[in-house]
Amino acid sequence: MRSQGDGYEQYRNARQDRQLLEDIRPEAAIVALPNALHVPAALSCMRLGIPALVAINGTWFVRKHERYFDAQWWRQEGGGPFLINLIHDIDCFRFMCGEIQSVQAMASNALRGFPVEDAAALIMRFQSGAVGSMVLSDAVPSPWAWDLESGQAPHFPYTPADCYIRVCRRWRLRWP
Repeated sequence: MRSQGDGYEQYRNARQDRQLLEDIRPEAAIVALPNALHVPAALSCMRLGIPALVAINGTWFVRKHERYFDAQWWRQEGGGPFLINLIHDIDCFRFMCGEIQSVQAMASNALRGFPVEDAAALIMRFQSGAVGSMVLSDAVPSPWAWDLESGQAPHFPYTPADCYIRVCRRWRLRWP
C-alpha cells in the first residue's frame, strides 16, 4: 500500500475498487487482493471493459530417462507426473487465477504400462470465473515444460519456448 499523500487516499477501502477503476481507466489490472475480494474486483474490471482473465492453458511434456524408473516408487501410485510435477504448475495457475473451484481429469498409463499415469489432461474452473486446461506427459520429448523453459532445473536442458498461454478479452500472454 502506498504512503499517505500519494493521491490515492480516497481509495483505501477495498469496496471502492470500482470507483478507482472508473477514475483511472487502466489498460489492464492485476488483482492482488485477499482471496475473498478477487471475484468482486474482477467483475468490476469486466463491467468497465478492462481486460479480465478468460482462460489459461498449460503444457508439461518431458521424456524422463528410463533409469529414472529404476526406483520402484516412481512406478507406483503417487509417483507419477500428477503429484511429482503437475502440482507445481497448479501452484502457478492458482497464483495467477485464484483458487480452483472444480476440476475434471483423465489419466492414462498406456505408454509405459506402469500402475502410475504417464499422460493426463485436466480442465479447471477457478473461483474468479476463469477456466484452465493442462495436458502433461513424462514419456514424450518436447520443449514445452516449465522445468525446461525457466532454466531452473539443472537436470533438464534449457529450451526457450512457451508452456503457458493466458488470454483475456483484449490481450494474450505466453511465457515463461
